[in-house]
Amino acid sequence: MSLTLRPTVLALVLALLLGATAQAKGQAKSTFVVRGAGFGHGAGMSQWGAQGMALTGADYREILDHFYPGTTIERLPTVTVRVLLATGLKSLKVGGAARVGERSSEPEQPLTVVLDRGRMKVRDAARRTLAQSREPLVFQPPRGETLTLLAPTLAGLRAGRWRGALELRVEGGRLAVVNVVSVEDYLRGVVPDEVPPSWMPEALKAQAVAARSYALSTRSGGWFQLYPDTRSQVYRGVAAETPSTDNAVAATRGEVVTYEGEIARTFFHSSSGGKTENVENVFASPLAYLVGVDDPGDKISPYHRWQVSFAPRAIEARLRGLLRGHLRRIVATKRGVSPRVLRARIDGTGGSVSTTGEVLRRRLGLRSTWFTITRVDVSARRVSAHAASSAGPPTRWLFSGLLDPAPAARLLVLERLEGGRFRQAGVAVLTRGGGFRVALAKPGVWRARVGSVVTPPLALR
Repeated sequence: MSLTLRPTVLALVLALLLGATAQAKGQAKSTFVVRGAGFGHGAGMSQWGAQGMALTGADYREILDHFYPGTTIERLPTVTVRVLLATGLKSLKVGGAARVGERSSEPEQPLTVVLDRGRMKVRDAARRTLAQSREPLVFQPPRGETLTLLAPTLAGLRAGRWRGALELRVEGGRLAVVNVVSVEDYLRGVVPDEVPPSWMPEALKAQAVAARSYALSTRSGGWFQLYPDTRSQVYRGVAAETPSTDNAVAATRGEVVTYEGEIARTFFHSSSGGKTENVENVFASPLAYLVGVDDPGDKISPYHRWQVSFAPRAIEARLRGLLRGHLRRIVATKRGVSPRVLRARIDGTGGSVSTTGEVLRRRLGLRSTWFTITRVDVSARRVSAHAASSAGPPTRWLFSGLLDPAPAARLLVLERLEGGRFRQAGVAVLTRGGGFRVALAKPGVWRARVGSVVTPPLALR
């Protein structure tokens, strides 16, 4: 192994020191470095990739064609969707209603709804009963106005405003609330929660069409069709609306992505890391228009590349139940086309366990399943002071380590803490197995770097 020295760093000396004799107890540290790419499941449209394409001049049709190859865009008549806003309630309040079922109401007067022996009772401010029913009751605002719902909702709002009507019903012995709303008004409360309203207009239009297509292709046939959270799409009603996203919805009114005459299931996610994934590697059955595609626009994403580190005890705690003994390494055994981790093996001192990339993502709190986990061990021990060469200063510490798995890059940069910053003090070359071993003469805080992987620092005194 050879070490290239900066001229000003005369205290750093290369030596293998195979016969060195330790004079003092050494120190050792380990860490697990996770390097990853992207944010989200990886199937379908990358939202940051769409923004990147828009910044280079692509329009929304080109963006959608890129992420959903082989599809077309068609315009459909406006339809109504049923979104479950709240469930499990004992009481709630509705404001702005002009009608409750077949009865008229004063919009300025808030109404209270309570359960009484399995029956909904609607009372005005004077506690007079306006309506009561075991069957669903529909609250409607004046034309062009909104309703206010005062109750904890699945969307995280306790006082939200909603377009369309509110249908109240008894489900499981508690009150449930469904927003019956046109898909266009629904999208006004979805798009700004899915992407920043400050993004390029063409990226916002692409999101509007993808969100409309996803809602219409995934709605169920029960008493409600969609959730207001990530089980469907985040929907916060009027509270979320902005002029730019309203314009995007209006400009694409009725437009959906279709494939062979059917509305496409337009999955989307935040950031692809540079390539999307085949849908069968993420959810279930393959779909011809949901295949991995290159995504150069994603390079602008703050999640394009990311890295986190775990101390051994911390990562072992997160893997409890999957790990046998102490953790040695985590190896990807099968990757997708992107290449997200599909299957992995957890090697412990007591044996190995097979798992999935998604399980690891959840356990470790990672942004996506596109990751590589490197175990980094580093140690230092004091050795007999003697000249490593006739021209060099005496060696005092043997600094060694191992990166497992061995990275493709083999250039090792040694860094020493100077003036509050780690500064390069020399370079060496990793062995093919990912190991290194160098001799140091100068005290201080030292670490080694290979690409973005950094060893824990060791203080040599």
